[in-house]
Amino acid sequence: MRILLPPFLSLLLLNATASAQSPDPRSTWLAANAAPLRTVEWSDEDDADLASIGRAIGSRRIVLLGEQTHGDGTTFEAKARLIRYLHKRLGFDLLVFESGFYDCRRVWDDVLAGPSLPDVADGCLFQLWSNSAQVRPLLEYVDRVKRSARPLELAGFDFQPSGRNGRRLFEDLDLFLQTQSDSAALLRDLAAARGVYGLLYTGAARFREVPDSARRDARQAIDRLRARSLHDRPAQGRLGEAAFWGQTLGGVRALGEFLWGLDPNAPTAAVANQRDSVMADNLFWLATRHPSRRIVVWGATSHLVRNRQAIENDAAPRMIPAGHRLAQALPGQTYTIGFLAAEGAFGMARIGTAVPRQEIPPPESGSLDALWRDSGQRFAFLDLRALPSGGEWLLQPIVARPMGYGATRAIWPNHVDGFIFTRRMAPSTPVRTTSP
Repeated sequence: MRILLPPFLSLLLLNATASAQSPDPRSTWLAANAAPLRTVEWSDEDDADLASIGRAIGSRRIVLLGEQTHGDGTTFEAKARLIRYLHKRLGFDLLVFESGFYDCRRVWDDVLAGPSLPDVADGCLFQLWSNSAQVRPLLEYVDRVKRSARPLELAGFDFQPSGRNGRRLFEDLDLFLQTQSDSAALLRDLAAARGVYGLLYTGAARFREVPDSARRDARQAIDRLRARSLHDRPAQGRLGEAAFWGQTLGGVRALGEFLWGLDPNAPTAAVANQRDSVMADNLFWLATRHPSRRIVVWGATSHLVRNRQAIENDAAPRMIPAGHRLAQALPGQTYTIGFLAAEGAFGMARIGTAVPRQEIPPPESGSLDALWRDSGQRFAFLDLRALPSGGEWLLQPIVARPMGYGATRAIWPNHVDGFIFTRRMAPSTPVRTTSP
């Protein structure tokens, strides 16, 4: 039996259906205004699609590339391809990872002497990156151009020991101090500092148990070493730079204070912020030590955003990220890119019998992640510093997930300068699953 609806009811149902099927105008705007990126594949060397990012960066000489977690394989691929473009086309020549400041200087000095960077990267990079198949092509590229007219130098900005080379720090410092005048006094102070701070690299649990009197003596020894006027020793390569050792010792001392003051069960913002403070200081040192160089920074978005206290539902609202501090210290010189994904999974490239894999939950309706998904774009970039007409909605608070896939709400141009969207995330995968 056919049921006839009154005309007015038919019209209401028709309008409701049309409304349900109409795309959100914000998704339509994204489809029209976000610059499409053709691919994230390293093997595709046609980088013309990345020019939109180059134009957005302009003359800024420090680009900070975030990541949602340390297991975002697709983000790693996008970053690697972008870094190659920045090096080849825009003259960026210093690549700084969220890894040990000393560790990466040590590895780069080794690499220039012969070993392949992919073979020794675990000496400085956290395993999350050194063992990632998605990062490996970038490491091979850095190695390939290391003796070219314009190498892409590797550095680190963290104060934590991040690779197996960390334990060589005091050995290298010993060799450097032996070349200085009054080396006997310097080496006495080094021995006093090493007796305590050396535990950072060989027995961190015992380091936390060092008595107060020994802590005081070790601090004073490091302070005396840093106060001395030391001279460069070019014969020792990049490990013969006096200013580098002063900066390194400052990080060692700060790491000690961080661990002595840290309560793992109830960490305070004041203690946690010590790490980002030192990371920012290391980045500032690299930037001012090399004022003519263009720098790419690789790290977690959580460490690179600005004004974190203004992000709603943030897990660490009192955190003052390194990126925030650097932007304040070098106004107009930084450009920060966050990453978004709407679906898929992430997993870290740790050595072991299984690779952790976690599905990404669907984004909430009306969030930036969901709107971008519904735009139909697969890979895209949006410059938040120069929003095209109609993009004023991005100057209002909106939910997005650039940090750990937690839904946070903010006026995002206040926190990052651009977003790269990858619709589907694939996990980072390990090069090796067992230790060599």
